[in-house]
Amino acid sequence: MKFITRLPIAHRGLHDGNEAVYENSISAFRAAVEYGYAIELDVQLSGDGVAMAFHDAKLDRLTNQSGLVIDRDSEELQSIRLGKTTDTIDTLEDVLLEIGGDVPVIIEMKGRGNPTVARALASGVARDLVNYPGEAAVMSFEHDLLTSFKKTGSKRPLGLVAEGVGEKALEGHRAAL
Repeated sequence: MKFITRLPIAHRGLHDGNEAVYENSISAFRAAVEYGYAIELDVQLSGDGVAMAFHDAKLDRLTNQSGLVIDRDSEELQSIRLGKTTDTIDTLEDVLLEIGGDVPVIIEMKGRGNPTVARALASGVARDLVNYPGEAAVMSFEHDLLTSFKKTGSKRPLGLVAEGVGEKALEGHRAAL
C-alpha cells in the first residue's frame, strides 16, 4: 500500500480545469504519467456493462451531449468528445492499457446507489484489473460498491471515501470494508 503515498496523485489525471486537457481523459492521464504522478480516476457504468472513465452520472457538464452515461452503450460513449478536444470517453480497460503500469492508479467507482449497477460496475472494474501489471487500488463512497468489489475476489486494495458520522454511519463503513 506504500504506493498510495509514494507519489503526488493527480486527481482525475493532470488536467487544466477542462480548458484544453479534460479530467479523466487520455490526455490528462498521459500528462500525469509524464510528470510521474499517480492517477486517481473515476468510473461509471455504461448501458452495456462496461466501466467507463468518467466522473459524472450525466454527460452534460463535460460533453456537448445530455443524458445519463448509463443510458448509452460503451461504443457510443467512446464516440463522444470531451468539450472541444479530440479526447473521448474511454473504457477503463483502454485507460489501463494506456497507463501500462507506469504509475499507480486509484479507481473511484461511482454507482449512484443502485445495487444492480454496483454489482456490474464492481465486476467490470475487477475484470479490467485482472491482468493490469501496475499498482492499483479501488475506492468508493458507496458501501454496496465496496461490498460488491470484495465479492469479486480481487486482491487489489480497497478504500472507503467516508461520508457521515455517528454510530449508524460508522457501522456501515466497518461492514463495507
